[in-house]
Amino acid sequence: MVDASRRRRTDRLFGQIAVELGILTPEKLEEALRVQAESGTSPPLGLVLMDLRLVTREDLEKILEAQQKIADRHRERGREQRDDGLFGKVAVSLRFVTQDQLNECLEMQKRGGPEANLRLGDLMMRRGLVGPDQVRRVMEVQAGLAVPCPRCATLHNVVMFMAGATFPCRKCSLMIAVPVR
Repeated sequence: MVDASRRRRTDRLFGQIAVELGILTPEKLEEALRVQAESGTSPPLGLVLMDLRLVTREDLEKILEAQQKIADRHRERGREQRDDGLFGKVAVSLRFVTQDQLNECLEMQKRGGPEANLRLGDLMMRRGLVGPDQVRRVMEVQAGLAVPCPRCATLHNVVMFMAGATFPCRKCSLMIAVPVR
C-alpha cells in the first residue's frame, strides 16, 4: 500500500510540474489521472499522457528534468539538515550551547519563517547564543568528524566510527579508512 501511495504522490507531482511548465492544463491532468485510476493497473502517468497524446517524448524529458531538479534540491536540503544536526551536536559537546537551546533552534528551522532558511550556526549567532569564533571552532571540529571520499569527494560523517575502521563510500563504494583524530 505504501508503494501505491508513493506512486500517486509521484504522479501528482509529475502532473503538477507538467502544468507549471505549461505542457498540460489542469483539466487535461485530471483527465489523465482519471484514466490512470480507471485502468486498474496504474501505469505511470507519463505513459498515460503519451497514450492520450497529451505530451510528446520531448515534453516528458522536460518534465523529468524539472522533477530531477526538485529531487536534487530536496536531497541537498537533507544534507544541510544532517550537517546542521552534526553542527548542533558539536556545539553542545563543546558547551557553547545547551541541548535545550539547540532544540529550540532546530524547532525554529522547522517552523518556517525567516529562520527556516538559515544554517544552524547563523541562526545561533543571530539569537546571540554563539559568536563567530565559536562557529568557526565548531566547524573546525566538525571538519575532523567528516571524511571526504578520495575518489568522488563525497563527505561522510565518521563520528560513530573508530579510528582505523573502514567503510564503503555511499556514492562510489570505494573503501575509506577513518583517520586517527
